Amino acid sequence: MLRQLRIFLSLFCLVFTISYAGSAILANPIDSDKHLAKTLGVSDTTHFLNRVAFGAEPGTFKKYFGKTRLEAINSILSGIRTTPFTPLPNWTLNQAPPFWGRSDMSRGDENLFDTIRTKEFESLKLWWAREIAQTNSPLTERLVLFWHNHFVAAYAGIGRWSISLARQNQTFRKFGSGNFRNLLTRSLKEPALLKYLDAGKNRKGKPNENLGRELLELFTLGEGQYTEMDVKEVSRALTGWRTAQFKNLTFWDDKWAHDNGPKTIFGKTEHYSQEDLINLLLKHPSTAEFITKKFWRYFISETWDDNETIKTIATSFRKSDYEVKVLLRKIFESKAFWSKKARGTIIKSPVDFVLGTIRSLSISPSNFGGTPKVLENMGQELFNPPNVGGWPGYRAWVTPSGLIERIKYIQSLLSEGGIISDPQEIDKIKRHFAFIRSQQNRSGVINQSKLDEIGKNIFNADYMLSAYSRGFGMTRRPHLTVGFINARVNKTVWGTLAVGFDVSDAKGFRIKFREHKCYPRCFSYSNVDPNNSRIKKKRQKGINIYSSDSERIIFKKVRYLNNDEKKMIGIVIGSLDVIADLISDGRRYERHQKYRDWADYLRKQAPKFKNNRWVRNLLQNGHQFLAQQGYRGPKQSMGMMMGGNVQIDGIMPGGRSPISNPVRLKETSLKFLTKVNFADYLLVLPDEFKGRPNSLLKILISPAYNVR
Repeated sequence: MLRQLRIFLSLFCLVFTISYAGSAILANPIDSDKHLAKTLGVSDTTHFLNRVAFGAEPGTFKKYFGKTRLEAINSILSGIRTTPFTPLPNWTLNQAPPFWGRSDMSRGDENLFDTIRTKEFESLKLWWAREIAQTNSPLTERLVLFWHNHFVAAYAGIGRWSISLARQNQTFRKFGSGNFRNLLTRSLKEPALLKYLDAGKNRKGKPNENLGRELLELFTLGEGQYTEMDVKEVSRALTGWRTAQFKNLTFWDDKWAHDNGPKTIFGKTEHYSQEDLINLLLKHPSTAEFITKKFWRYFISETWDDNETIKTIATSFRKSDYEVKVLLRKIFESKAFWSKKARGTIIKSPVDFVLGTIRSLSISPSNFGGTPKVLENMGQELFNPPNVGGWPGYRAWVTPSGLIERIKYIQSLLSEGGIISDPQEIDKIKRHFAFIRSQQNRSGVINQSKLDEIGKNIFNADYMLSAYSRGFGMTRRPHLTVGFINARVNKTVWGTLAVGFDVSDAKGFRIKFREHKCYPRCFSYSNVDPNNSRIKKKRQKGINIYSSDSERIIFKKVRYLNNDEKKMIGIVIGSLDVIADLISDGRRYERHQKYRDWADYLRKQAPKFKNNRWVRNLLQNGHQFLAQQGYRGPKQSMGMMMGGNVQIDGIMPGGRSPISNPVRLKETSLKFLTKVNFADYLLVLPDEFKGRPNSLLKILISPAYNVR
């Protein structure tokens, strides 16, 4: 323990010394590029790969060693990926689970539902750790990690929406190296972020300031660049952006909830829409500088800023219309990036430390499946930052408990049995890796043309759940929404089909089908010209059926639907008593009087619709309505669903075959470096080991190994 505390104090002093020395630096501006013609030696290569990658792994070290700085920059930027190197778990490609109906499940089903979501989250963390360890473009994952810590959404704050975190991760990967305007817009539409920042509560007349405040403070301008009135008005401009839970947890622009009134932002009054607001923020001079400064601290130094260089880079970033690759290039080409005094001024995060060690040593740990827990113990749980500000980094990583966990990890890794060394096991990893890389991810979209026909008057759904309701006797009209999961009529399939009911004094009982509550859609309008603006507008809304509608009005409303869709409406409306019975089997019915009242009301309405001539004419030979209350998830076993594509614990570090003994790294993968020792390869500050025996263990637990 005393030795571990001495290491902690040594690292703290190292960081303090670097911070003090760096504070006096004024790096030369980037007006001269002569330094970019310099050839990368060992020190430059190690420094470069510790900043743009996760350490100096053997393959990439050999690739960049001897290149000019400019050649290295061009190469690393050209290799950025927009898709993952490691296939995603299968469940991420499925339709989103029915979170909207969780409270209507039986206690047993609800517990199973929650358990599966937790398993999904655990498998997602393991997948990303595996992706960072294996990718052939570590700069891609460094960017994805940056944006996760910028547009923060944490699993603990999004109601178990694990699938939304997986989708957000792919958004960062696909757009994180492109245009920041596009990335900002898409990030603000991500359900994970909208859920985390309570956007669903932000509506006209009752704005919620969470999203608006973080948009100004954390996503664009930074602290001190806005007033409290700006926060309130920005929040009004963002009203209406929310998540369509029934529509596969996708973004929904709810026009009814948007505040169309004038708003005064930064002293200027306009009828700002959400897109207008984004444009306004990107015109603000502070935005480019704020983003540039965050990139500076991520890629150059956590201990000092050169305001002149930062402003110069920010200007180029803004003039490019916020192209992220332009920002990256200017950062990497700056003299500050290559400055000797900038080296070792960033403390490694747990991800850097753990996954960077695996990549640098080119090994496959025996228990890679425990990596997410190791990262959590060190203070960085993937997909679950501590708060909206993300992981604070810098000195927050320098804690006694965190450093002790690092030492324990290295000791375990280098102990007997810590890595996979059996040649047969390594060969198995290689063959498995080649197999999963050859598999194409399925889309998760149902191919309706391949479905077998069933009875044309049969409505068949796997499950039905009550969603939410307002009871009778209230000042506002009573309403109820129920949802069917995997519903089907003949060859037409709905992943989710929600049906709404309400009662008004003017028109009486109404049955509603809303497009934002069906997945993929309620109605296809496949026989209509897509350029027909009137029908297009109808498609965006849905269909209302009133109890007072005549047969002529009904057939006018459904005339653009296909036969299966017409029959679906007829069967649902002709089965109100069955729906009422299903509601009665749910847990919401047990707990709330309003659901009992609605079940009674639907039973009373059922005979009126069954005897309607238009229902009889539509269905003619009778119909069947098949569904069960509750939800038990996909039919795959939990083990198969959780395991996804990963069936073995080994990895291919950097996409290459792991070695069996890291101590022999120098004489195998690094044999082309005849005069280089482990310290030069692994450390950006190797002087501590100059002239001393290169013990791999001592290097990896030294204070110098904790900075990059």
